[in-house]
Amino acid sequence: MPLHRVLIMRNITLILYFFIIFLSISCKNKERQAVEPRSEGQRLYIFEDPEQFLQTQYYVWLPILKVREEPNQDAKEVAKLKKGDQVEYLGIKTQKTETITISKKVFEDNWMKIKTDDGVQGWVFGAGINIKDVKEDLSPTPYDDCFTLIAAREINDYFKCMSQVRKQVQKEQTNRCYFTANSITLSMIDGKPLKLINEVGDTKKSYNFMLYYPGIEQFVVQTQTGVLEEYLLIDAHNGNKITTWGLPKVSPGKDFIVSASSNYIFQGAPNGIQILQRDGKVIKKVWEREIESYEPYAPKWLDNNTIGVTLKPRDGAKKFGSKFALIRKESPTEWKMEY
Repeated sequence: MPLHRVLIMRNITLILYFFIIFLSISCKNKERQAVEPRSEGQRLYIFEDPEQFLQTQYYVWLPILKVREEPNQDAKEVAKLKKGDQVEYLGIKTQKTETITISKKVFEDNWMKIKTDDGVQGWVFGAGINIKDVKEDLSPTPYDDCFTLIAAREINDYFKCMSQVRKQVQKEQTNRCYFTANSITLSMIDGKPLKLINEVGDTKKSYNFMLYYPGIEQFVVQTQTGVLEEYLLIDAHNGNKITTWGLPKVSPGKDFIVSASSNYIFQGAPNGIQILQRDGKVIKKVWEREIESYEPYAPKWLDNNTIGVTLKPRDGAKKFGSKFALIRKESPTEWKMEY
């Protein structure tokens, strides 16, 4: 075969070789592009990792927000939410936004896939949802997880949790409290003992040492009288006592104390939230609110002036759904609760 033909054939072979490689790379790129964004039916969606939203609360701010089977206004309604209802964002939203008029105002937003407090999954228009960034509790106590068990109605586990944590705290703070069969003795700042003796008979009052706050020099003691549970803040200098509705939690700056109480277990106990102010060595109550339709659990100090608290609907008011409330300081003696 002539040399020029050999060269032509070789060139054709090389061209075909590179063309096949080009097609292979192109097909792979198209396959990659076809994966993202993913789709359900004919609508494109954005998929986000739900774990990145664990510190975020989503709640309804509109008077009424409809949950629909599909992300459009004509889809079947599967649930109806009210202002303040909390939902779980499932990490899926529409790629395209939609413009909807609400209360004579025009909003443009995505549709979000959510789950209601009752477990119903569906789509809501994103403009109807407000977002709260739930920071970590800046002033936690060892007992916080125990109180969430009441909210979950795990009552036996709650008592077990409280007992176990209390034993651990008592072991760590033995220099502050010691026990006998029928009493507890607190070790005051001046070294003198303060003895609290359990009462028998009709009152049947008992005392449990819970913890000691060195930053404010206060003991926390739980009292039980029959079916009523309360807490005492006891001054480590002079033994003065202040009764609080629930376990007192000190703010990061140590200027305020919050306590929350549910009367789900202890009938007759307050069902609400208290805030106390610490002015030097004097502690006084400055704000309290009883709540009718919800039980408050697990208050958190989000900063020195803001408290977050979970509100669970009482058994007779389950239609309201759980909420996450914020309590903000407007002045040293004025606080405002929002949910």
